[in-house]
Amino acid sequence: MLLEHISRIESVLTKELENKIYLEVDASGILNYPELLENGISNLFSKKQVVKKLPRIIKNDLNEAIRTLACNAPTASVMVSLRAVEAALRELCKKLTGKECRLGWKNTLDKVEKELKKRNLESKNLEGYLDHFRIVRNEADHPERVFIKNEAERILVNSVYAIEEIYKITQRI
Repeated sequence: MLLEHISRIESVLTKELENKIYLEVDASGILNYPELLENGISNLFSKKQVVKKLPRIIKNDLNEAIRTLACNAPTASVMVSLRAVEAALRELCKKLTGKECRLGWKNTLDKVEKELKKRNLESKNLEGYLDHFRIVRNEADHPERVFIKNEAERILVNSVYAIEEIYKITQRI
């Protein structure tokens, strides 16, 4: 009797598992993937209050960047990390100008830099990250460019640093 129940359970379980796709998490690299997948982006930020203030889209993009890295898709992670920085820049642009910022990447960067200079806001750290992301964004736009995991991890971490710098500046406006 018990053997019959076990056999039926095994049959149902096998049928269920046949219809599922499973991905293995690649925990290698510089980031703690089990922790990041369980707790999300908050452990990447040095100031937890920044995470609380982030719009949903930025949080979502950063979490997706982590998930794509965990599934060993570094080029996709780079694209999503850059998208998170762009969204944060648009937030800064909106705060600086009082208007929605619907410009592309380059024009948003130019507008933000112009507004920061106009207001004499110190932004050397942010400018360094933005110069770096100009190069990365130009590389990422080329379809033949493939990023390796180590590069993508560093771009994700630098994206977080840049977003922290953006929110430091918004606090001074």
